[in-house]
Amino acid sequence: MAPTSRALPLPDELIENILVRVASPRELAFASVAHPDFRRIIAGASFPRLYRSLHPPQLLGILGVQGIMPAEAPHPNAPVARALVGDADFSYDHLPDAGGAYHWRPSDVRDGRVLLKRSVPHTDSVLVPTCDDAMAVVFIYSSLSGIWAVGTAASWDVLGFGDVVEQDDWFPSYAYGCFYCHVPERNKLLRLNIDRMEFSAVGLPPDYANRWVFAVEAGEGRVGIFTRTFVPDIPRVLQYSIRQNEGENAIEHSKETTILLPSDCIRYIVVTATEGYVFLLGGPSREPASGFFTLEIKTLKVERLCSPIGHDCAFLYPGYFGYPRFLSPRRI
Repeated sequence: MAPTSRALPLPDELIENILVRVASPRELAFASVAHPDFRRIIAGASFPRLYRSLHPPQLLGILGVQGIMPAEAPHPNAPVARALVGDADFSYDHLPDAGGAYHWRPSDVRDGRVLLKRSVPHTDSVLVPTCDDAMAVVFIYSSLSGIWAVGTAASWDVLGFGDVVEQDDWFPSYAYGCFYCHVPERNKLLRLNIDRMEFSAVGLPPDYANRWVFAVEAGEGRVGIFTRTFVPDIPRVLQYSIRQNEGENAIEHSKETTILLPSDCIRYIVVTATEGYVFLLGGPSREPASGFFTLEIKTLKVERLCSPIGHDCAFLYPGYFGYPRFLSPRRI
């Protein structure tokens, strides 16, 4: 006869307070099989919700056109990622016209929900207001009225940029409700505040004019700045600093930290930044890509996440964050 487990001489509330502070979901799963009382409490309706309120979701992979590229060993989240692939369907076959010429692909991921987009065979025309000055303009599309409208506009001269060099891809970054774009050959960023729908200029140190610049959330409301010089001999180096104050003339930054990226790849490109991570795609050259890497903003630790083999890397894709099945919401 199998030995029976004795009830623990502690109230459920105290046991729950202890278990909910186990940071690793994997260790929590081990605890659930160690004692029936642990398993009963962890399987309760309130425990997953309480756990998610205290612990951020785990990074489990990258979403692409063909589905998810799960985290691979030796990444610490690889076991949970493998289980996720077995439990969830990340294909887009159930979407309208999924097999058509215009494929669905992920655009963003928030709170376990995936925003998808696809190209269409035609686009609507937008009437742009005439003006004498070169302008930065935001267009807003209403899904209710089906009409495009001008959200805001500002003259480059008024913003202090002068004659701006034309560029096809501005590669915007996002932090704390604002989009940032580095204006070519300028020591300034163009900032769009989404809530106020307002453009402004953000000052940078004098030697940033010919750098690639990317803004991130550094914590406590501060904006972190990753940069890279356009020097072919050092493509695996990033510089990082944190803005100390705000405003157009606020050029004071913390001391720059140099980050040497892994020697696994010769060149890296930044894909996106979200949930405290910068996502990098590395390879021997621009093509083919050989691996996705993450750079944790808080610690500046760089880890290999997964391989893109079998996936189309022509587009920039978001990272996927989530919980193991036993900690996930029962429904959306």
